[in-house]
Amino acid sequence: LEQLGVDAEVVLYVRPQVAWCNSAWWQWGAWKDVPPQRWVRNQQQRVGWADVVKGWQQVPGVSKVHVRLLPPDIVADFCALLGAAAPATAAINPSLPEAVLRVFQRHRWLRATPDDSAIEFTIGRHLHFEGAGTPWVLDADTCARIVHESHGSNLELLELLDDESRARMRDDPAWWSAQFYAGRGVQGWKPPPANAAQSDQLAAAALDALFRVDTQLLKAQARIRKLEAAPQTHPWIMSMRSLLAGMLESIAGGAGLFRPRAAARTEHAGEWLVLSPGLIPTTDIY
Repeated sequence: LEQLGVDAEVVLYVRPQVAWCNSAWWQWGAWKDVPPQRWVRNQQQRVGWADVVKGWQQVPGVSKVHVRLLPPDIVADFCALLGAAAPATAAINPSLPEAVLRVFQRHRWLRATPDDSAIEFTIGRHLHFEGAGTPWVLDADTCARIVHESHGSNLELLELLDDESRARMRDDPAWWSAQFYAGRGVQGWKPPPANAAQSDQLAAAALDALFRVDTQLLKAQARIRKLEAAPQTHPWIMSMRSLLAGMLESIAGGAGLFRPRAAARTEHAGEWLVLSPGLIPTTDIY
């Protein structure tokens, strides 16, 4: 930041550590075959959000750190903070349902390592699931340990929030009480045998996605054929052919039809680094 000669403001979103740990295990621990209880113990030092905030405050060139409680729509909240209108776009990284995650576990070549997450974005773009949610794999003892060991950091975090957020966090038992998680049905972390009902639901969603992607593909191919029939030397025609060819490759590649998927690294939930006058997204969300 000092080399860029700018002052930066960091916007950091946080959520209760227990929910973060369950979600993060599915992002990383599940694909290392590490049991959730052991993985959480190894991550405990990482989930002290107050220390994360203080670390950003000490970065040279960072003039201010905005700490926000994770809202239902992080994009809309972030845009509101900037005084900008939120784009009318759907979420591009929704949580995948149990049916998909268990398929990944049973067929590890689909999700061989924590870094092989590109397939999740492809599925999230094209497969639609109603009432989908990440399986809960943290038992009562693990939840209690996370809440207990995060208590001191959360008290510090309260002092780093604005008044309205401080009140909401103080009144939210998800931050302070292991009992809050008692009603959640804990599922085994190892993959169970294939479930016929889940497999049927997944197959129906996949067929629907295939139809929609194929429709887009056919439209793009038709446009390219029209351009190929037009005079080839016109600069506009040449630029449009290049543009549509790129769109076609993107559609086909995103659907996994014509080229192997590429691995892409993703991180937790989201955090944004604002550099005046631009906006740079970083990789972490807490």
